[in-house]
Order: sequence, then C-alpha cells, then structure tokens
Amino acid sequence: MQPNKSTNNISEIKEFAYDCEQLTNSLAGVMSKFKLKTQLSLFDVLKSKGLALSDIFSILVLLPFFGVASVHAMVKSGIKSLDLDGAGKDVYYEAKNNEFVDWRMLLLLHAKRLRYLLSKREGLIIEGVKALVFDDTPIQKTGKKIERVGIMHDHVSGGYILGYKLLVCGFWDGGSFIPLDFSFHREKGHRNDELIKAFKKTKKALEKAELTVLRCNESVSKKKAKINDFIAEYESNPIKNNNIKLGRATDSFNKIAYKLALCTQEKAEKVREFESAKKKLKQFYKDGKLFGLTTKERKEQYKKIVTKDSCGYTRRRELDKGKISVMLEMLNRAVKNGFVPDYVLVDSWFFCYEILERLSKLKSGTIKLV
Repeated sequence: MQPNKSTNNISEIKEFAYDCEQLTNSLAGVMSKFKLKTQLSLFDVLKSKGLALSDIFSILVLLPFFGVASVHAMVKSGIKSLDLDGAGKDVYYEAKNNEFVDWRMLLLLHAKRLRYLLSKREGLIIEGVKALVFDDTPIQKTGKKIERVGIMHDHVSGGYILGYKLLVCGFWDGGSFIPLDFSFHREKGHRNDELIKAFKKTKKALEKAELTVLRCNESVSKKKAKINDFIAEYESNPIKNNNIKLGRATDSFNKIAYKLALCTQEKAEKVREFESAKKKLKQFYKDGKLFGLTTKERKEQYKKIVTKDSCGYTRRRELDKGKISVMLEMLNRAVKNGFVPDYVLVDSWFFCYEILERLSKLKSGTIKLV
C-alpha cells in the first residue's frame, strides 16, 4: 500500500484533529457504525496468543487520521490514543504480514456495510447511473530487494520506475464512490520476439524428430519380430518360398534400420539447435530483461515461503497474472456480492473480446462497456 499522507488538510476531520481524545472518540463512533470491530474479529482465530488481531487492526485503521505515516512513526509518536498496552512495532508488522489475512474480503465487507448504511439514509439515496470503474496506476518503490518488485513503464512520465502496478476496482452508485477490490502486478519486461520464435521453432522441430524416431523404433521392432518368425519357419521347412520371404523381410528391415539411423542423427542435430536457442533466450533474460532486473538482483530479493491455501499465496500468483484476467475475476466478485452496475468504465487499453464476452453472460447482457 502507498504511504499515508498527512491529513492536516482533510476538511471533514479538521475540527477534531487538534484534540487527539476528541478525534479518537469521533472515529470510534464511526467505526462502531460500520461494525468494523465485528468485521476485524473474523481474523482473531489466526492468532492464538497475545493481542487480538482485531485490536491491532483497529489501531492501524486510525493511523491516517492522526497524520502518522507508518507503524514506526506511530510507536515513536507517543500518542496515548494509539498505545495498545505498550505493544512494540513488531506486533503490528507481524499482523500486517500475516499471509492468512484476507484483505480483499475485509474491503468487500466494509463496502457492503457502507452501501447498507447509505440505503438507510433517505437523504443519501440517489437513483442514478451505476458503474464499476477499473483503472491501473504505478506504485513506485525504492530498493530492488523488495519482494518481487520490478521495473515497469510509467505512461504518465514516459519513463521507467521500480515498483508495482496497482489494479483497482470501485463502484459508483450514483452519489458515492465505493472501493471494492485491488491487486498488484509486475511487468515481465522487454521481449525478444526473434529469440522466442527461434526457441519455439526448434522445440517444435525437436518434438517432430522425437516422434519420427519413436515410430521408426516401433517399425524396427515389428520387422525384427517378423524376421525371427521367418527364420523359425525357414529352419523348420527350408523351401525356396520361405527363403524368398526371409530375404524380403531382411531387406525391409535393413531399410527401416537405415531410416532409424538417419532419424536418430537428425534428432541429435535438432537437440543441438534447441539447446542453442534455449541458451540464447536464457542469456537474454539473464542479462537483465526479466522484470527489468538481472538474475543476481532477482536472487537477492526478499523471499517469504507461504502456504498454498493462504491469501498471501493468491496475491503472489496474481502478481504475474494478466490484468485483464484479474479484472474479470473482480467483475464476477462484485456482481456476485450485489454490486451490479449499468456500465463498466475502463481505459481504452482494457478493451478486448474477453471483456465483451463476459459482459454478454452477466445479468443477461444488460451491463454495457464504456
């Protein structure tokens, strides 16, 4: 997530911001209204000892409103309203890094609660056009050792930055914009189409040569078995007819054996061509083209082993998935949870057949793409 910016100029809380106790009480009232504590308590089962995760996350939610940019700054700030039994910064970092915390579900629960509260306030109900909005933006980072960070193109500046691409999904209900979903992505980097084409071509040729050799081997085995049968027949009855059959079978065997030798030689050549193309492609990425980083830089990045059934594992897999694919998953989740739009709004680069096909199947094709 991006570092929190100062909230000194946020007009909605400016009148409370000068008094920490008053601000805390006001925010506690809002959190109670949103039942945030109840939502956060779903994660308490993930921590058996020490402070409950719901208490820790409740404090983290308050940080932006106090103008605190990080957990470290919070611990050093000395603000008593944020003191949780003198918990050190490691307690908060461990909670934030827990791979089993489903941040996507938490955001969705919060969005559904907000929409429910809006529906109960007559003055806030607006019957207007509803839309799901998808957009991506670069998140710049400093430090190549950050987990799976990479170099990517920034369309705004026209240059390249170190970081991630953030894909976000929000719902416009006619009067309010509600954030629903998000995912992080990285760009694989430049492609060398000539090397990739050569690699695929040699791989296909090698597979064809291997298949030919396999078929020749099968033919040789069959011919050899037939010769053995004719030899046994000739030995038991050495007549001229059996001798001719044996000669023909031997000639046929010699031909297929010669073909097998040629095919085997051709396969060996295809293996060399394939290994050469593979080596060139591997060297291309090793020189720093994969995610814009060298092999050494990628190996030095922080790595955390996570279990396959965790939300953290899902996030890591999403990192290298196409943004269109993830966008369609977000679209399905939004509609499934009741956020049904009249329109889907995207930048022009999103436009593709896959989106049109998916929209044609959702809600009988009533959702339009803009």
